[in-house]
Amino acid sequence: MPLTPGPNGIQIFHNEVYVAVSDRAHVVAFPIRGNGTAGAGRIHASGIGLDDFSFDVHGNLYGTTDPFNTVVRITPDGQIEVLLTAADGLDGPTATVFGVGNDNKNLYITNAAFPFFPGPTPRRPSLLRLHIGVAGKPRP
Repeated sequence: MPLTPGPNGIQIFHNEVYVAVSDRAHVVAFPIRGNGTAGAGRIHASGIGLDDFSFDVHGNLYGTTDPFNTVVRITPDGQIEVLLTAADGLDGPTATVFGVGNDNKNLYITNAAFPFFPGPTPRRPSLLRLHIGVAGKPRP
């Protein structure tokens, strides 16, 4: 039995459903057909196990890699860039969300600070804010 979860995060962007599959270290995109069913999946990014993620208006995906303590940006063509690490205050990052209104260019990241992973003592769950400079995908 794998120690990492399978499908772990899900978002919709431009008529596709994106799913982070942690145990396979990739993000899969499924087109939404006109009748509401899913089309065949395609690998959007590989080599990265995400916990949760958000999109900006340009289709860049921002994901957390708990327990690996990074926040990454994945471009629409699948290129991966590390934006934050444990040195920036990450401690088990588990979720991301863009702010709303005048705050929509800031990405918020939750830190779970799981006591069963290596890290500082004492562990302190927290919330970080990262100014991205690009608006997050509007929420319905």
